[in-house]
Amino acid sequence: MENRSRVFYVILSVLASAMIWLYVDAKNATQVTVDVDNVPVVFLYEDSTLADRGLMLLQGKDTTISLRLRASRSVISNLDTSAITANVDMSSIMTSGFHSMNYTVAYPENIAPGDVTTDSASVYSILVRVGELFRREVEIRAEIDGEVADGYTAGTLSLYPSTLEVRGQQADVLKVAYAKVILPLDKPSDSVREMLSYELYDKNGNVVEGVNLRADRTQVEAHLPVLLTKRVPLSVTFIESDGAHLDNVDYTILPQSISVTGEAAAVRAIDSIDLGTISLEDVVTSGTYTYDIKTPAGVSNISSSAQAKVTVVFKDMVSRSVVVSDFVCENVPEGCAAAVRNGSVVVTLRGTSEDLALLQSDEVSIVLDLSDIPAARGTYTVDAAVRIESAEDIDLGVVGTYPVIVQIEETPAAADENAA
Repeated sequence: MENRSRVFYVILSVLASAMIWLYVDAKNATQVTVDVDNVPVVFLYEDSTLADRGLMLLQGKDTTISLRLRASRSVISNLDTSAITANVDMSSIMTSGFHSMNYTVAYPENIAPGDVTTDSASVYSILVRVGELFRREVEIRAEIDGEVADGYTAGTLSLYPSTLEVRGQQADVLKVAYAKVILPLDKPSDSVREMLSYELYDKNGNVVEGVNLRADRTQVEAHLPVLLTKRVPLSVTFIESDGAHLDNVDYTILPQSISVTGEAAAVRAIDSIDLGTISLEDVVTSGTYTYDIKTPAGVSNISSSAQAKVTVVFKDMVSRSVVVSDFVCENVPEGCAAAVRNGSVVVTLRGTSEDLALLQSDEVSIVLDLSDIPAARGTYTVDAAVRIESAEDIDLGVVGTYPVIVQIEETPAAADENAA
């Protein structure tokens, strides 16, 4: 029994020692090495500071190096070696010629530089050759590969920018006659906007190859409008009023429709073109209105007509004058009395002949709203409202406005209170 206990404690001790060893190893006690080949050299400030000085990198651009790195086992296990670069600061170069440049090893963001040591490297400096920078602007041309959808038309292809600045040694730059992009189309029914890469060509239409050239951008924005043409009707908006309703109107619009063209999405969104508004209250019996035909932004009117005429005719519209002597004063100032100076007002009404025939003269009254009149003696002119209260179901409108003179006086009780 005692021997079994001793064996148990020996096994337990071994396991504890192993766990402690693993813990210490995990805490960076053990250093390991890793070999990293083909580490790319990145030249910082080449296209900014160096180019601003009229210089460019001629040799050393595709340099790679090999490194032997040492770090803890946990750091090495988390190190993405494909993300390691050797960075060369070019901002210190002031002249052309050969320069031996030091580099700094850059690690992924999850690795602290102090946790990794460079045991050895294939080279400890980078030899570069710098030359004079020559600049030249060349035209960017475009080629379309494909076609738009049936029923649509391709507009004018535009590029931004339309020129490209090519930089390099003078002899190399002068070989370039133009740059070209190719826009692929697979029968689109909407306008196309894409970022495209380009190639450089010589004057004979051959791709310029085997030279060290740079440009001020790597891609060009291409915009191809895809156009749609269709016929759309013209319309007008009517504002109805008492006695003047659309169901009692005949109207014509000439021309009835126009042809428009523009970017497909904009044209598809147009169901009709509204010319404007006509208040039927302002139409006596008939009227003709002329409108400029205005299309939405990006859409063009390709018809011969730039204007449209709208003719409105009431099918049954007559007027009748009524003498009104029934005045109703509302919202009279407190402590005051109102007296209308007009004996009567001649009011012109309009509507269908049937409705006007049913109207009785005593069914029309003049209403004066005095809520804006101050509580003070005086004579005021008030625009009157015409009220029609008929036993019949009629629909009549009032033509014109009717100013009425009103005399405001204090009531005797109010005058006594003010005197007291």
